[in-house]
This record gives sequence, C-alpha cells and structure tokens, in this order.
Amino acid sequence: MKRILAYATSVRERASLLSARYDEKVMHDHLSKWLSRKSLCTEELFDMSLHVKGMTREKFNLAIKPLEESDIDFLAEETKGNFWYQKAAEIFDDDSIYRDTPAVIDFSYALRPFLYYMRNKMQEVIVSDFSISGNDAFLIHLAEEFLRTASKTLVYDLHEQKQKCEFKGETSEERFIYYMKKRFGSKPAMLEFYEDYPVLFRLLTERVLFHIDNYKAFIDGIQQSLPEFKTEFSLFPPYKLSDISVGAGDSHAKGKTVILFDMNGQRFAFKYKDLEIGERFQHFLSYLEKQTGKKFYKIKRIRKEKYCIEEFVSNEECKSEDEIRTFYHRFGEYVALGYLLCGNDFHYENVIAHGEFPVLIDVETLIQNESPIKRSDNPYVQLSVRKYGSVLSTALLPFKAYENRIEPLAEGAPKRRGINISAFDGSKQKSPYKGLSLVHENTDEVKFAYTEYELSGSNNIPIFDGKAVNAKQYKPEVVKGFDEICRYFMEHADEITLIIENIFSDVVVRNVIKTTQKYMDMLGYGYHPKCMKDYIEREKLFDNLWAFEYKNKAAILPEIKDLLADDVPIFFNNTSSRDLITSDYSIISNYYEGTAIERVKKTIQNFDEKEYAYQKLRLELSLGVHKMQKEVIPIGDSIDEALKDIVNLVYSRAKFDTEKKFVAFEDFLYELDGTLDYDALQIEFYDGLSGIYLFILYYTKIYSDEKAQTLKSALEKSLFKMPKKKDKNPVISAYDGKYSVLYPLYHKYKLEKKEEDLLLAENLLADLANEIDHTVKADWVNGVSGLIQVLLNYYELTKRQHFLEKAELLSTVWDKEEVKLCGFAHGFSGMIYASYSLFCITGNEKHRDRVKKYLKLENRFFDGRVWKDLREGKNAVSYWCHGTIGIGLSRLYLLKCGFDDAQVRKDLFSCLDNVLNAEMKEAGICHGNMGRFLFLKEVQKLEIVPEMIQRKIDILRSKMFQDIFHKGVEINAFDGKCVLGLMTGLTGIGYGLLKETDPSVPNILGLDK
Repeated sequence: MKRILAYATSVRERASLLSARYDEKVMHDHLSKWLSRKSLCTEELFDMSLHVKGMTREKFNLAIKPLEESDIDFLAEETKGNFWYQKAAEIFDDDSIYRDTPAVIDFSYALRPFLYYMRNKMQEVIVSDFSISGNDAFLIHLAEEFLRTASKTLVYDLHEQKQKCEFKGETSEERFIYYMKKRFGSKPAMLEFYEDYPVLFRLLTERVLFHIDNYKAFIDGIQQSLPEFKTEFSLFPPYKLSDISVGAGDSHAKGKTVILFDMNGQRFAFKYKDLEIGERFQHFLSYLEKQTGKKFYKIKRIRKEKYCIEEFVSNEECKSEDEIRTFYHRFGEYVALGYLLCGNDFHYENVIAHGEFPVLIDVETLIQNESPIKRSDNPYVQLSVRKYGSVLSTALLPFKAYENRIEPLAEGAPKRRGINISAFDGSKQKSPYKGLSLVHENTDEVKFAYTEYELSGSNNIPIFDGKAVNAKQYKPEVVKGFDEICRYFMEHADEITLIIENIFSDVVVRNVIKTTQKYMDMLGYGYHPKCMKDYIEREKLFDNLWAFEYKNKAAILPEIKDLLADDVPIFFNNTSSRDLITSDYSIISNYYEGTAIERVKKTIQNFDEKEYAYQKLRLELSLGVHKMQKEVIPIGDSIDEALKDIVNLVYSRAKFDTEKKFVAFEDFLYELDGTLDYDALQIEFYDGLSGIYLFILYYTKIYSDEKAQTLKSALEKSLFKMPKKKDKNPVISAYDGKYSVLYPLYHKYKLEKKEEDLLLAENLLADLANEIDHTVKADWVNGVSGLIQVLLNYYELTKRQHFLEKAELLSTVWDKEEVKLCGFAHGFSGMIYASYSLFCITGNEKHRDRVKKYLKLENRFFDGRVWKDLREGKNAVSYWCHGTIGIGLSRLYLLKCGFDDAQVRKDLFSCLDNVLNAEMKEAGICHGNMGRFLFLKEVQKLEIVPEMIQRKIDILRSKMFQDIFHKGVEINAFDGKCVLGLMTGLTGIGYGLLKETDPSVPNILGLDK
C-alpha cells in the first residue's frame, strides 16, 4: 500500500512533505526535463501558473523528483492519516465483498468495494415522513460513472497481465473471467491492482464519498420540502418517493447532478442549486404577459438555499395545427428573449416541447457577462465574435458545433459537417465522427475502438398525432414571434431597461466560460492509465489548460481543481458584480470588466433597426429561410472607372487589424452542405479571400492604387502561410481548404518570381499523399480535378517533377469515385479538362482514353439541344458550373489542344448556340453574364468559329459592358453590401473587366496558367 500513498499525492502535497527531507535549493534539476515534454503549457505559462499557485520553481522541482524507495516509505508514513486513505481502508475492510461471486462478472467486479460501501451508507440514512423505493438508481449511477473512469485502465491492465501470464480458459469469455477473478477475487489481489494504479484508487474513493454526501443531501432536501409538496403541488401524506433516475445532467461541484423522481405519482427534478434566477425570469415573463397579452409556461418549484425541486415538464402532444404554429411562434419569442437578456447554452436538452408551449427548463445561463476569452487584434476573430455573439449564442437556433474534431469520420460523413445540438432540432442524428467505445466486452480481447454511433434525440420537438413535427413549414412563425418581441423591446426600450434592472439585478447565475465538451475531452484524456499511475501525470495533462486564451487566467486553477476531482468545472456570477464565483464558492475578484446587468441594459439600449436587421438575418440564415435580395450597384461609366469603384467598394468592406497587416471580410457564402451563411470569408478561392486576392493581384499589375496595394499586402499576410495546426480531415480541392491558396500563389510567383512563394507551395503540398482517402472527391470544384490543373501549371512553370507526380497521384481518385453529373464544376466536363491536360504533358494514353470515356458518358444525357442537369429538381442552364458554358469550355479546350473530333466540334457549337441565346439573370462568373463573357472571349480565339458567330459575340460583349456602365451591376446584397466573392460576386465582375483591359490576365474558368 506504500505506493498507493506515495504516487497518489499531488505536486503540492509532495512539495510540502519532501521539503522536510531535502534542501530544495541544491536539488538536482528535474524541471528541465519536465518542461521539455510536449505540452501547450509553455515555460512562460508554467511560470505564471506557479505564481498563481503560490509556488516557487525550486519547490516544484523538488515535488517532481523521481521517487526513491525511501521517498515512497516517507510519503506513505506521512500521508497514511489522510482522510481519503482512512476511508479507503474502511471501504476495503468489508469482508462480505470477497465472499460471494456474482452470477455475471464484468468490469464492475473490480469496483464492487465502492458499490458495497455506497449501498451500506445509503442504508444507514434515516428516512422519515416518507417512503422511498428505487434508490438503487444511485448505485447504478455510481457504477456507470466509475466504469467510465476506470475502463481504460482496466483494459490496459488486462492486456498487461496477459503478457505476464497465460489466462486459463477455453473461450475468450472464460479467459476474461479468469483475469477478473485472479486480479479482483480477493482483497490482497484487488489491493495489488490498485497499488499499480494509485490515482484511480484515490479518485474512486473520493468520488464515492461525494456520492454518499449527495445522497444524504437529497434525502434531507426531500424531508425539508414535504410541507411545500403539500402547499405548492397539493400532494398529501403518505408521501411515496419512487422511480428515481440519477444523472440527468453533468457532474459538478463534487459529483452533484440532476435527480428525477416521482412523489405520489407526480414527476419532479431535484437540483443541487438555488435557482432564484428561475423565479426572477418568471416574474419578467408575467410582466410581458401583462403588457403584451402573450402567454408563457411558468415552472412551479420549491426553492431552498442549497437546492431546488422543480415540477418535471413533460413532452406533451399538440392537439391541433394551430397549437403547432403557436409553439413555433413562442419559440421565436424565446429566441428574442434569450438574445436580448444575454442568455446562452439553451441547447436541445434545455427546452421541452410541452404542447403549445416551448419551455426553458434551465435558465441559469441568462444575464451573462461578456465572454472572458481574450480576443486578439485579428479582423477574422473580430468578425467571428460578432457572429457568435448574435442570436446564435443562445443555442436555440440551428448551428454547427464540433466541425473539426480529432476523431475519425463516420462512414459516408462529409468533412467539417459538424453536429446540430440546437434547441430547434433535437432529433436523433448519426454522429459524423466515430467515438471511442469498448468492443469485445467481457472477453480477453476487449479493447477501445472507434465506432459509429447515434446522438439520441431529446424532448424539444413538438408531437402531433403521435409523430414528431417537421418544423420546415413553421419556420415563418419563428420569425414572426422573434419580430414581435424585438419590436416590443425597441418601442419600450427605456421602460424595459428599468424593469430588467429591477428584476435581474443582484442574482446569481451560472457562467459558461468554456464549453462543456472541452471539459469532457480533458476528463477523458485524464482517464489514460498513465494518469492513473502517478498523480502528477494527471496534473501535467490538465496544465495544458493554462494555454487557454482567457483575458484573466485566474479561473484556470479552479478549473483544474474541479477536473482533478473528476467534475465538469462550474462557475457563477452575481449579475451586479464583476466577480467570478467558483464551484466551492471562492471569489475571483474583478474577473470581468463590467457587470452582467449593465451588459444587458446596453444590449437593449443599442438595439435599433439596424441591429434588429442583422439579428433577423442571423435568425433566417440559421433556419434556412433567408431570401437573397438583389441590389443594383453603380460602378462607373468606363472600365477604368468601374474597376476603381470596385476596388473602393472592396476596401470599404475590409476589416483590418490596427496596423492593417491582416484583413477579413464579412460576406455571404455557401457552406459545403449547400446552406447559405453570412460569415467571415475563409481562404477559399471560390468565394473567399484567395479569389478576392487574385483580382487585386492583377489589378495592381495594371493600375497603381494605394488602397489596392494595402489590400494586396494584407491579403498576402492573411493567406500565404502554413496552417497553425494540421487539419484532421483536410479537403483536397483547388477551391476550398488549404490548397485553395495554390492557384493565386502560382500567379503571384509567376509575376514576382519570389522563391519564398514557391517554397510555401511545396510545403503546403508536403502531406498531400497521406491525405488521399476514400472521402476525396473527383470533380473540379470539390475534388481533385481542379487541383490537378493547378499542379500541372506549377510543373510547366518550374519543371519540378514532384508537381507532376502529385498530379498523377491525384488522378488515381478518378478510378475510385463515380461521378454521375454533367457539367464542369461537379461533373464529367471538369474531369475531361484535367484528364486532357495530363495527357498533353505526359503522353500517357490512359488519360486520353479517360477523356473519351467521359465524353461518351456525358453525351448520353444530351437531348439534342442541351445536356440534362441530373441533380434532383434542377433544369438545364447555361452556367459555368452545371451548364453549357462549362461543358462548352471542356470541348473548346480539347479542340484548342489538338483533340480534333467531329462530335466535340458539334458539342461546342451546341453549347455556343445555347449560351448566345440564353437569358442571364445573374451578373457573376459561376452563374451569370461574366462567366459567359469569359467563355466567349476564349471562343473567339478559335479559328473554326464562323465570322457570323464572332460578330454575335462582339455585339453581346458590347451590350454587357454598356449595361454595366449605364445600369450598374445587379447583385445579391444585404444592407447595401453586395457579395464580394470571385465566382459569384463583385470581384468576379472586376476580374472580367481586367480581362477585357489586358488579354494577358489568365482566364480563370479553367484555372489557366
């Protein structure tokens, strides 16, 4: 048992005890090795953590010294009187634990001393004035928690023991039972196991004591509340408590969680906290009801100093279509209230669909202070803060979380899809990521493996006629409800501000300073067997938290303290105070720069029509109901003037850092799943920074302009750098992800001949071979075809063989993924273009054969006039992406490069006929007039094009430019701010004008060199 006592001691405990044996000032240097180990906690952060802990380097160095046998003896002697160890001895001294063998042996067999102890202590608790049944739920909860904590260690130990001795048994199941009995069948054997994992021993001991205390507090709370059960809920003796469920929430503050139970057949929730904020909120709802005639569901509760008991709000059916509409109307009202009252964390588990009422069952995260996270002077960060500080911060609306997890993707899951955990849609969903779980349980082959799993649904979806309601048709009601509350707040801002100050001042609320998932991840890492062998290893792991970018890092030590106790850290704040309150009610003074109530008042006072429009935009985008509005943007009466106006517009939209080193833009863009968003533009070439940069690059080549030079410099610093961390699920595309900078970087290198640009391109491509997996797409935009073209450009310019080799490697994806669409961006034509480029450079006939194959496949869908759009619900169009411009581009390229084929000629002229006669409603490149212009400009270079068609093209080009100069450009916009992106926005218009000015500007339709 000596090792248990020695290695279960913390850094602080060891430093205090070992200082009696050693002179810390002459101690050998152990710290250098400690600091050299991989960690986010840099030496600077480490020194800061020591200052917060009140510890010197010398004392820390002493604490982490390798323990000699004499140290172990000394620490054991000095700590054997520790409370937790005395209790552990008591737990294991119960001989009844070892007498009987259960019928079924699983990993819980290793935990039975703690379960027996909990059961015995529960039996000692005196229950009077009410009866209780089903309290085994507390034991079940304890067993589930302890299995989660100990499973990694048990699996590790099983395989360690398997290496040391042969397990007896004919089957894998029998050998598992042999291991369990050998390792845990007797007290000496069990203590030997826990001596190997002393941190686990201490952790389980301390946790079972927490659970016992919590059980006692629950029973005492019920006893004290019996009079209120009578007065508040009309329940009368005899009181019968039953149907208990423990763990309906995370574990906080020494194992406390939500307990559900029945009292005389009525359901309740017991929470170890005083929810005064809930009563205050309901007071405010009553005020709104009186002023507006609206109705809100108000939860009945019993409130005490250290706990509250709430009625359990059940998921009840709507009785009519009108009730469904009313539900979603009220949901919109709650979105407005959640935002205007600075609330957050109202995810799907915190909302219940109770007939026509959405009910917030946990409002402890209303009246929140500013985020404590430190924000750098980075324009992208500033725009992200603006977005996620909007109505999205409530978590009531659909949003994507966990888009960049480190776990492997589930089969068929798209990259960066994320998980929807909003209160609007809590339906069951397959996780896009695999999760670690036990496989081959109860066998000697048991292990942890990544497996697919589903996220269970919740009770926040209305039910009608026995089925969950499809919210799609009711989304307009959400917008209406949101609008009504927002309008009321704007029209009565002064009155509302006074009412809110009176109601919500001086009340304690919970503060979510870091997402629960981040804490859960850290707890999971802390269950590693290495952390269970030596307490300071667990501390080393949690010291990574010091790297988290808080404005004030004083909250980190309490976070680590809670994590070491196996709890999810929890914090509180009085709405009229700047202080932060920890889980043990310690005070971190002046943690915030202001008070939460002042923040709410400021939010309401600043909520005007402009802010309302922005929040409504966020609401509509989240719900997928926002309709893009077109606005006419005047841009000068000549090419030179138009280009200057475009640059000025782009500059006016730019958000720089203080020194104008970096730049970001907020704009409309389409996510990979096709949903529209308004966000800080990413590096993407299609509609992001890379595309804007290419326009600015060639503009500065032709024109001298200070604003354009500022944009060029800031874009280069924002774009052309190695990613800070490796993407676990990289996108391989010339238009999206890290490789989308390669095409504009190619042109920068071509124009400026800076070797650093070529080196960056090579470094970006270094891991390409390792990133090709079954999820990689074959097409031009989302897959490898466009990137192959870019790599071939690099090869032709530099003659460096590795660019060609990488292009050939990417071409293997064509053999693995089946493409089923016509068109350039996502169909056969894009692969025809890239395949023929490969053939022209390599002479490899397989690439020419692939061209013939794809031509044949695509032409199966030619109806004599156009190629069918094979996407569901789509009609054939004259677009670059899915229509005749893109298909024509591929045929034009073949003819231009020597693939002279009668059918290809016929295809080209069919495309030309369609493109010349099409009515174009869009102005941009991908779906509009500028794409047509760039295509026709290439067509005019082909000698086989008849003079009549050449004249027709000239007339069309002339008309397009006259329309631009006299009528302006009609383009999607919000609040007078038009879409900027290259393929669908204003810089694409500008790029086409540059091409008209200077023929040497490359035609980007085919990523020309």
